Amino acid sequence: MTASSPDPTTPRERLQSARRELDRLAELERQYLDANPYRLRHAYDPRAGSYTVRAEVVRAIPPEVRDAIVNVLRDVRASLDALVTALASSVTSAKSPRFPIHESLPEFAQRTRRPLAGLSDEAQATIEELQPYHTFGGFHLDRLWLLRELTDHEPRLAAGGLRAESTLGVNTARHVEITGKLRVRAGAFEHEAVIVSVPARVTGRDPKLDLFLKPGFELAFDAQGPARGGAVIATLGAICDHVERAVIDRLESSPDVRG
Repeated sequence: MTASSPDPTTPRERLQSARRELDRLAELERQYLDANPYRLRHAYDPRAGSYTVRAEVVRAIPPEVRDAIVNVLRDVRASLDALVTALASSVTSAKSPRFPIHESLPEFAQRTRRPLAGLSDEAQATIEELQPYHTFGGFHLDRLWLLRELTDHEPRLAAGGLRAESTLGVNTARHVEITGKLRVRAGAFEHEAVIVSVPARVTGRDPKLDLFLKPGFELAFDAQGPARGGAVIATLGAICDHVERAVIDRLESSPDVRG
């Protein structure tokens, strides 16, 4: 007699599924970046005294990347919903209960009475303590709120992201005078965005030879969206970690939360 396989609907199994998909996403990112999807265009404006480098996208992000992101978010969200189901002593509605994620206490109070009706008072109190509006600095900084926003709305990606460890240097011995700070615009960027701006006066015929740029790229969420241009892999990994450690571990380890 063979042992039965783990129930894929349990909170930890769903979260493990999300992490496996995150690993696949990281491989898709590596393959995309290895194909050199960005071309760098150097330019010097003598009137403005500015040397710039723009990033031109020559290969679009493949749809498989976006699908994998959606899959990660879906599985993480499902792990929270499975957690509520596992903690409930009974299910009071035809639909499976959802783990509530709200921006304010009044919203939580108004919308969670029925979904959490089958949970113990202790479990309900713990879930309320985990709500985004308790996060220092505002609910928009909370990872559960970010999960909700990225799940409820199609996540938008930037054209790419420049890693903070990208290096920039100028050979000041060759016809160039730096008049300001060297600056690499780390983070999300769009097609043809300026990622390097160097205030300088250049007198050589080929100023491009005087600039040394070693960029590092990554996939990033749209800068105007809820993830604020965060790196895709790091952002999704942080959401997975928060759900596991701050939510699942806490609720499953407490002897008082089961109904």
